[in-house]
Amino acid sequence: MKKLTYFLMGIISAAIIYSPLSYGENLIFAGLTFSGEAAGISARYPYLSELYKQKTPKGMSNLSSQVMSRLGQVNNPSLSIAPPDAMMNLRNMDGGLVTVLLVTGETVLNENYGGYYKTFINLSADALIFDYKNKTIVRSYPLNLVLFDASRGGQAPSKQQIQDLVSDMVTRQDDKGLISQYLNRLSKATLPKDGAKSLQVAKVDVNLDAYGMFPAQLRANQNAVKDILSDGFSSALSAKTGVAILPSKIGQALGMMTLKLENSDGQIKIKIGDGDYLVNLKLNKYAKIKKDETAVEVSNIYATSVGIDIYEQLSDQHYLQSDFKNGELSITPINKQSGDDFPGFMDSLNGIFRKFADAIKTDNLDWAKAAASSPNISSEISKTRKMIESNM
Repeated sequence: MKKLTYFLMGIISAAIIYSPLSYGENLIFAGLTFSGEAAGISARYPYLSELYKQKTPKGMSNLSSQVMSRLGQVNNPSLSIAPPDAMMNLRNMDGGLVTVLLVTGETVLNENYGGYYKTFINLSADALIFDYKNKTIVRSYPLNLVLFDASRGGQAPSKQQIQDLVSDMVTRQDDKGLISQYLNRLSKATLPKDGAKSLQVAKVDVNLDAYGMFPAQLRANQNAVKDILSDGFSSALSAKTGVAILPSKIGQALGMMTLKLENSDGQIKIKIGDGDYLVNLKLNKYAKIKKDETAVEVSNIYATSVGIDIYEQLSDQHYLQSDFKNGELSITPINKQSGDDFPGFMDSLNGIFRKFADAIKTDNLDWAKAAASSPNISSEISKTRKMIESNM
């Protein structure tokens, strides 16, 4: 199977605290695990759950074991990692800080384009740190990986071929691997300062016509589309600025995470909490515009428009309200035209989030002034930056 493009959407950092912090102990690793009730794990994460079922001779998940074997790579002056035997004593714990690599999403699509199949894989997870006694989130660093792959011929890739792709996305040793990204976030993790407020994606809307930019299989799963928008925005903004962003409660009816730790009995529930500052996102529209065509290649601009609204929940003060548009150029050989436009639209969508985050971080407003619908975008970005910096 020939890999065409490998996108890695950046890692994002998030945090909230619900009680005074006085943690002096080490951070205890409690394995790789899954968000959701145990009975639905296989259906919700069919490929990752199969990998998780592979056990070491000692009965630990092989994936958890791989993470544990690499914990020595974590070098954090603010937080130290407890030795592996601390996980073995987890059943006897009554408090302290625990971290898990928490899988929160798996989307796999296959589409036929005549001479080949295109595979899209999106994995999302959290480098989660929580208060074991109070079952509240202390830090959450969401991780989001996207892969576009293609296989020649008229036959769809086998389950094993997809399994191999997912396995590589998780375990590869470079910084594109999920485990590598988790360890990287632990190396930079800090505990939140007293009085710090949190940011959270509260709502995601998609205009009915805008679903057309996604493959048919995704259009049939509107929640997955909304997750792509939420994860893309959060990852870009927090990776660039370091702002605290809580996991979204979209789709979480009770505002709780359910998960099982590697060496504990039964599942536990962790409170997600409410953000002080909220973000509403809306995918407005998309367009493909032919820019130029020669005898050997064609160039197209893939464009999308997204609305971003950032406001304080308590006072209903809006820091930023604007639509943003972005176009990304794609040049393709004439003989390679396939009608597969999804990667181009994803480039455009992620470009909005990345360039928006750059504007917040760097105060370079050239793109924002050209892309935003709000005539006051310069002052709105300034207010948003000050709000973020005051709550780091």
